[in-house]
Amino acid sequence: MKNSVFFIYLLILAGSTYLIRVIPFIAIKEKINNSFVRSFLYYIPYAVLTAMTIMLLTGGLVQQQDLSRQ
Repeated sequence: MKNSVFFIYLLILAGSTYLIRVIPFIAIKEKINNSFVRSFLYYIPYAVLTAMTIMLLTGGLVQQQDLSRQ
């Protein structure tokens, strides 16, 4: 693999990791007053919640293969 391709992949991975961690802070600017939501978020970090939401909305990154054809 060429170094230029490697660094492009590295920048894409670093950018996506950074966005997953920054999106919750941008999206939730005010204090959450709902006690149920606050108790839920106490146990699940915002970064994990954002990653789960992105996976839910995009259908995931990995598609399941049909294993019955083997």
